Amino acid sequence: MLFGLQLIVNILVFLFLFNLNWLFEKRKNPDYAGGPSPKSVFIPVILGTVLTLLDVLRIQFLVQLAVLALLAVVLYWVFSIFTRK
Repeated sequence: MLFGLQLIVNILVFLFLFNLNWLFEKRKNPDYAGGPSPKSVFIPVILGTVLTLLDVLRIQFLVQLAVLALLAVVLYWVFSIFTRK
């Protein structure tokens, strides 16, 4: 039960942070076309899941941050390769 709640909270926090710019633009200009990009949905879900799993494993905080930062860089790199035109 606690794992699921923690997972949901982590994913929501990452979703909020990744879509903050889009939310500000939408608030400034209600006619702002488009929605958040797929990257801003997939990456937060993956990062939230990994952060929850690292927390459940009770790994030290600095190791969690290092693994999370490394994963974020790898995900950004992978998405940048697949989204090139």
